[in-house]
Amino acid sequence: MAERNRTVLVGRDGEDHLDLTQAVVYTGVSRVTLMRRIADGRLPSQIVNGKHRVSSGDLDALFGPAPVLAGARTADDSTLRLWAKRVAEAAPPLRPEQRDVVLSAFADALITIGGE
Repeated sequence: MAERNRTVLVGRDGEDHLDLTQAVVYTGVSRVTLMRRIADGRLPSQIVNGKHRVSSGDLDALFGPAPVLAGARTADDSTLRLWAKRVAEAAPPLRPEQRDVVLSAFADALITIGGE
């Protein structure tokens, strides 16, 4: 069986380009929603070998990093770390007092979760 030619695209600033099946997994958004956003121009795409490809950065900008915390009890550490990294990269810089508020909120939430 012949090996398929796999195209790997790298976009602005080294962002990965995903096909729509990968984008559905990446964002948790339906394929129909992705196609609607491409059609209305809110999600830029390229067509490669007849398939739409979208950048992970454009997906994050439009939909935000996909939440994994709803399934946090079953998510593995690497999934949670990847999600946290994507959220942190997408977040604006915080002033020290804002940072303290965020840390305090998470500390309270973690104490609540741990004390169930």
